Amino acid sequence: DPSKPADQCSPWGPGTLEASPGGPPAAGESVNSTRAQDALNALAALRITGVRPKPANLVKLLSAADASVALSPADQASLQRHGFFVASDGALVANEGQMSIRGEDGVVYSLWFGELASEADAAASGGQVGGAEKAGSEGEAATRKTSSRFVMVTTSFDESVYTAPAEPAELTTLKAAEAAATAEAPLSEDQKKRLTELRTSHQAALDAHKTKVDEARKRSTDLARRFAAWYYLVDLQSLDAIRPTREQLIQTAQ
Repeated sequence: DPSKPADQCSPWGPGTLEASPGGPPAAGESVNSTRAQDALNALAALRITGVRPKPANLVKLLSAADASVALSPADQASLQRHGFFVASDGALVANEGQMSIRGEDGVVYSLWFGELASEADAAASGGQVGGAEKAGSEGEAATRKTSSRFVMVTTSFDESVYTAPAEPAELTTLKAAEAAATAEAPLSEDQKKRLTELRTSHQAALDAHKTKVDEARKRSTDLARRFAAWYYLVDLQSLDAIRPTREQLIQTAQ
């Protein structure tokens, strides 16, 4: 339940880093697989310290419940206060950039890194304020920063991770023979039986493939709706662990 803020672990699972920061490995370079796996492990254990609700219009837009919704000045102000902006071309931009992780099921999780949370934000979200109660006015709490950053999560679906079952060569051959058959030279009964068997098994494989893709696409949509409602406050140490520099991630090929 993403509305339970304190000491949460990430609701997204292990995946694949889409590309290393600064571009893919060049000639003579390779990915440090240990460091990459460490980043993925850290992602699975990402520590959420609190959540803050998004405006209703923004929730509708991000959850695809209403793609035609227009963001009001108040919606824009909410985004900006948390470190997110809408560019002139409609693209989302974040203060501290963005990274994408693709799961084995084709769901692509995009993490958008925004503004540092204030003590007032942390207190309102249900998170801890600097780990201890602090004295001071509400105004001071609104300006003092904590060790958490606002993060938005969106999802999309990459169907390219799924490969549709290829038609068996025997089925292709028999279909060609069927098309060429005549009343004088029909398919044999054995050929007809085998053709029916192959058609049935291939269609079953195609149906199973479609079901798997449809389920994954629905999972992406459901997750988009789940994440759409919240600005997440995420511990900075956790974020550092999932964002290795290029120097850390890329090494000279062995």
